[in-house]
Amino acid sequence: MRVAARGEITRAPPAMMRPRPLALVSFAATAIGLAAQEPAPVADRLRIAALDSDGASAALTMLCDGFGGRLVGSDAHRHAARWARDRLERFGLRAGLATREIPSGWTRGAASARIVAPFVAELPLCAAGWSPPLPPGDDGAPRTLDVLVDPAADLDPDDWQARAVLCGPGDGRAFAGAALVLVDAARPFAALATGLAASAAPDRPDAVPTAFVAHEDAELLRRAAAGGASVAVAATLDCVRGGPAEVPEVVADLRGVGPHADEVVLLIAALDSWDVGQGAVDGAAVAVLLETARLCAALELPPPRTLRFVLTAGARIGLGTEAYAARVAERIDAQIGGFVLPGGGGMVRGVGLALQRDVLPAAERWFAPLADLGVTDVGFRDGDSPLPAALRRRGVPIFELIVEAPERELLTGTRADSVDKIVDMDLRLAACATATALWALAADERPPRFAR
Repeated sequence: MRVAARGEITRAPPAMMRPRPLALVSFAATAIGLAAQEPAPVADRLRIAALDSDGASAALTMLCDGFGGRLVGSDAHRHAARWARDRLERFGLRAGLATREIPSGWTRGAASARIVAPFVAELPLCAAGWSPPLPPGDDGAPRTLDVLVDPAADLDPDDWQARAVLCGPGDGRAFAGAALVLVDAARPFAALATGLAASAAPDRPDAVPTAFVAHEDAELLRRAAAGGASVAVAATLDCVRGGPAEVPEVVADLRGVGPHADEVVLLIAALDSWDVGQGAVDGAAVAVLLETARLCAALELPPPRTLRFVLTAGARIGLGTEAYAARVAERIDAQIGGFVLPGGGGMVRGVGLALQRDVLPAAERWFAPLADLGVTDVGFRDGDSPLPAALRRRGVPIFELIVEAPERELLTGTRADSVDKIVDMDLRLAACATATALWALAADERPPRFAR
């Protein structure tokens, strides 16, 4: 993903102005000839259709402007799931909703704080996902707490009881018994972000009220403590943390035809996002999945194996394909393999094979038609998405596509996570690459197998 500078066009300009790599220009020059061939190779047909369509951008705009951030279990998430199902049905797929359980539902509330010692200053907060509320003071006013700054790893837990604790983003301690945990968001330019923290994990029954503070404010507190002064804050944190909740997942099939029609090739993305921004970084993967489904269906050519498109729920709280794997447990041998689309919004550059060296010859076949578009990173690395793990444990070869998105971790969970940051041509190229590789896997006469 490329972050657009002020004034840069990020939606598709008129076709004559649209920036294209040289490979696209040369390909466009021969598109008429390719389209005239009878029949045109599937990879060529997918490329022509993908690069001429703003379908992914239109889907992402609706997802972000129409629903906004899609916190798992929220109304926005549920409405987005129904919308995605309906869209896939309009493309001609057989689509439906399945359910899975998350450990607890959660609703964000008001969050605010002030530094009250050794000086007075505002301290903007953003509640961590799944944080419990902070009980108010005795008079109903914001709770005033002494702050323990960056406690040492060997500090006695008794020292943070009933106090606020400031820690870094990589601190994995739960700080049980603390009154409030303040986490340095560690983003540049005073960006305030939400996310998960060990102290407020969704499955922790003893979760501690937790909020993120901007890095610059965390440094202010550190300087105050380093000078030997006592640091105190007055804070309000109103969140609602409920019990286990059922949430929707989307599953849609483009039915295959032929001797392998009952075998399934998967494309998986996560529908949920954080709720502070519009969820565009995660939503880009959803948009590319939907556009890939449309492109494959529009071929009006049944795939050799069934193509299945899955939008999971709960990726932002660490959940993957566990629920899907459980639902297909009796048909797990029919799951031939597939890809995971990570968020980011950038161009697809290749695929990570998770150290499975035997898969390399097959993967090189799938991505060979895309080399002139720069999709050449076919290697053994693994991604950081939680989505493939459950299926891999059951012997299904699921691989994470490599998306060029260096700014992803800067925007996710912030107000800056909005649709205007995503470049239309990047989505077109991503859909082209994804559809081409997915169809090639479905048509592969020698698909890779894992030990089951």
